[in-house]
Amino acid sequence: MTVVGSYDASQAFLSDLQNATPRLFLVTSVAGTSQKQASAGGGKPATALGDEQLVVTGMTYVLTSTYPAPAAAPSATPAPVQPAVPGKNPLKPVAGK
Repeated sequence: MTVVGSYDASQAFLSDLQNATPRLFLVTSVAGTSQKQASAGGGKPATALGDEQLVVTGMTYVLTSTYPAPAAAPSATPAPVQPAVPGKNPLKPVAGK
């Protein structure tokens, strides 16, 4: 993700990204570029001299609950299996017409 703003604001964003959310975010790479004064345009906000652009990459982790999964509801009783015909191979193909 890309963040543009003052040094203090971008550092606060990076800190909140790792510490203030319920999900864990591991920052694996940060690349910063100093910005010159410029008007808003091309999808970027207006910047002042000394603002920075951070390109942050990483991974979000979701921890599963430590509580056991609820017990599955009992399933319906399956229909009884029909008994095999004595002496008949159930795997033998049926003669066709």
